[in-house]
Amino acid sequence: MKLSLIISLAAMLALGAHGSYFPVYLESLALSGTTIGLLVSLRALASMSVRPFTSAIVALLHGRYATMSLTLLFMALGLMLVG
Repeated sequence: MKLSLIISLAAMLALGAHGSYFPVYLESLALSGTTIGLLVSLRALASMSVRPFTSAIVALLHGRYATMSLTLLFMALGLMLVG
């Protein structure tokens, strides 16, 4: 249980830091405010669309440890692709 809390804290810290500076980065690319708002809102939309299926995903992957590992992998890949 403690490991999952530490991993969750690290993930939230990374996403929080990225989320804070992502609009500034997009603005430096000369994107419009509307485009920046749409791109930033995609994270919330993705989160809302996945949550109803969370328990099914945990069951499919046979436990929280595998689910947490896969989630962290996808999060890291997403952050690397976005910048």
